[in-house]
Amino acid sequence: MAIAFIGLGAMGKGVAGRLAALLQSDQAPAGCSGPLLVQNRTAAVAEQFAAATPGCQAVKAVSELTGASLVFCCLANDAATDAALTELLAAVKASPEDPQQQQQQQQQQQQQQRIFVNMATVLPSTVARQAAKATAAGVAYVNCPVFGRPDAAAAGSLIAVPAGPAAARERLAALLTAFAGRGVWDLGDDPSASAALKLTGNFWIVSQIELSAQCLALVAKSGIEDSHVLRMLETFLASPIPLGYAKRMAAGDYSAETGFSVDLALKDVGHMRTLAQDTTCPLPCADTAFNHLLQAKAKHGGQLDWGAINLAVRDTAGLPPNTKDKAE
Repeated sequence: MAIAFIGLGAMGKGVAGRLAALLQSDQAPAGCSGPLLVQNRTAAVAEQFAAATPGCQAVKAVSELTGASLVFCCLANDAATDAALTELLAAVKASPEDPQQQQQQQQQQQQQQRIFVNMATVLPSTVARQAAKATAAGVAYVNCPVFGRPDAAAAGSLIAVPAGPAAARERLAALLTAFAGRGVWDLGDDPSASAALKLTGNFWIVSQIELSAQCLALVAKSGIEDSHVLRMLETFLASPIPLGYAKRMAAGDYSAETGFSVDLALKDVGHMRTLAQDTTCPLPCADTAFNHLLQAKAKHGGQLDWGAINLAVRDTAGLPPNTKDKAE
């Protein structure tokens, strides 16, 4: 079973690197073979990644991945994922002219159905539409978002949340061990369920960022050093996520190199608000976070880490920005 990977952003590189290493090891799942085929919108990125990563082979277009039985897709948003899936399905549909080749292809499809694995954070409605489109084309669709930052992806310590047809999830399971070291949360047959849980998880994270930012602003306005609120959070919170963001915000570290950009956060929080409307479930904290993300983008650009919510909160409170780069 040949494996392919679309999308070599910060998260994609970490996941693809782990998959390539697994396929090259003696722990490779039975029936899986290398090299890992990698594709990126900017072809040079895929070529450079393949040159630097043992067990990878770069291809220029998604349409070149029809030989892969399982295709991971880790792109930035709904539209990009739509485009990749559409291109792949169009290429799969293009049948060979030779009748013998057509018969061989049909036999292969019967023995092992092709699987498309979406790892992007997208709307549940997007997942439902994509899954229907893939199924109509004879391709199994698994939605498998992950929790964790790019550095966690590179370390293989993500949490994976797969949902889709049972047979496809079973074939996928052995590959998830490459990068989902913190756990696999199987959500069953409905792929849109994992999209909703992913947005819920990111809603919790962005809410924690928002609350931490407000706590830091309040102590600053009260003349209290950041270290005291950090000590408070260390005592109150068992999870490292809000504390990690609070520490980075207190230090003025808003680099998105190993984090999550404001632009992508606006997309995710926008999805949270859409899901809230679709389910008639008010999420006022998401509204607040969205407005602060917009405020941060307006003043500092969209490429900072989403912890830049803190910059918006500080600005609203009349505090100066605390970025490492004082020129920011």
